[in-house]
Amino acid sequence: MSESGHSQSTMYAGRKRRRRREHEGSASGGGGGGGSRERERKLWNASPQEQMLQDDGLVKDGNIHKTPIILKPPSATNVPNPMPGPTVPLAGEKPVVLLKPRVPEMLLKNKAVNSAELSPYSARSEKEGQRPTQPIYQIQNRSLPNLTSAPESAGGSARLAPPEKMRFSTKLIDDHMNWCDSTIEYLQEHTDFLVVGVLGLQGAGKSTIMSLLAGNSFEGDQRQYVFKPQSPETQERGGYQTGGVDFYITQERIIFLDTQPVLSSSMLDYIINNERKLPQEYMLPHVYMEMQSLQLAAFLLTVCHLILIVQDWFIDLKLIRFLQAAEMVKPCSPLPNIDGGSCPGTTNGGEYYPHIVFLHNKATQEDFSPENLQDLLCSLEGLLRHSNLKYKGSVTFKRHGIVPGIQHGFLDSEVNLFLLPHMDTEQDEGSSKSGHGNTSGQIFSLLPGYKGSPGFNFLLNKLRGLVFSIPRTQLTHATLTEKNWFHYSARIWDSVKKSPAMAEYARLLP
Repeated sequence: MSESGHSQSTMYAGRKRRRRREHEGSASGGGGGGGSRERERKLWNASPQEQMLQDDGLVKDGNIHKTPIILKPPSATNVPNPMPGPTVPLAGEKPVVLLKPRVPEMLLKNKAVNSAELSPYSARSEKEGQRPTQPIYQIQNRSLPNLTSAPESAGGSARLAPPEKMRFSTKLIDDHMNWCDSTIEYLQEHTDFLVVGVLGLQGAGKSTIMSLLAGNSFEGDQRQYVFKPQSPETQERGGYQTGGVDFYITQERIIFLDTQPVLSSSMLDYIINNERKLPQEYMLPHVYMEMQSLQLAAFLLTVCHLILIVQDWFIDLKLIRFLQAAEMVKPCSPLPNIDGGSCPGTTNGGEYYPHIVFLHNKATQEDFSPENLQDLLCSLEGLLRHSNLKYKGSVTFKRHGIVPGIQHGFLDSEVNLFLLPHMDTEQDEGSSKSGHGNTSGQIFSLLPGYKGSPGFNFLLNKLRGLVFSIPRTQLTHATLTEKNWFHYSARIWDSVKKSPAMAEYARLLP
């Protein structure tokens, strides 16, 4: 066998027949002997491949005449195409290369490309004699959501997910009266939010009440409260628990601000023993302590929608005077009126004032009597007669009829007053019921004792509903979001600390 794949006998037989034809042609033509010998010489000098082409009749007069090969696409037949052998292009003609459009692996895995839709294009292009310069992909429309719906649905679910819930409070103003910027990470771009602050003397129960309003249960462990109450060790040594302002926001976008006790003797003791250098404008420790309390009160009167004044006995006249002083030195937050009248939520020339609710905590049975309630309301109304604070019409026993036995027209005043009994009384009642639950014949022992008021849990739920339904008026002339409120509060705190009215008030203190 030769390299071309033909046997020696076949090749020699073809040469003999060709010589015979050339001899006959030269004999008939007469003058073609030189051309026959020249062709014979070229034949003997040709390579085996050229001799094979000449034997097959593919080379004639020195030119190669190649039979065209038609390549069919793979989709046209079910059998795989064999690998074509080496082809020689025709003279003066460019080779034609057939390319199959490549389909991305991702689309093939997702079954996004239909192979039956790609084959008509290749067959049509062969009939037209034109080849595309770039591959064209035909993707089914129903496969498009499979490629894009997963990321969009993931992003949409992340945007619709509720914000992360805070477990414990964080500092808005630290113990050294410095502003903390870490609180802004819990705030969002919502405009429908409510800010509730608290003021009160030491040990009145401010942190406990704020924790219960924020969602904690009075039956739970107090160590899990969002605002840490006083520990037994702190109560024994007469110390205070909260320093500065603690911040907590619920998922219902209600911001709670718990403050350190105002006019606290334990804070004065701390300042005397630990503060090595007092500010230049506050040279005496008791002046510095009172000005700290006054700054916090003025700050809350400017940035809160509602403030709870917590007290645990009848009326503290010193606390009322302190509240009036804070109203006097608070920063001015005007609300410009477009219509010419008084703006909604204001009572004096467009300046903003929050709602004030007097919360009498740890109330006894005598405090819930109608006569004592009437005396308490009349006293508060007389003391706050000239105040611009909103201390009427928001949270009152008269309007809602919470206390039984008090008729609608019995209480003349509508001062914002709310009473809460001692929290331990309801716990003791629950334990006594569980201890006598299986005793037969003791019917009267199962009945609750007369306390003169509803239970603590009932009144707490009523207070929570009344506080959350307070109108959310604008704090400034522009609508604030939660983050804007944070920056606005930072500016207010800075202006309170640098207020000339504060410095003048401190100079006049004895």
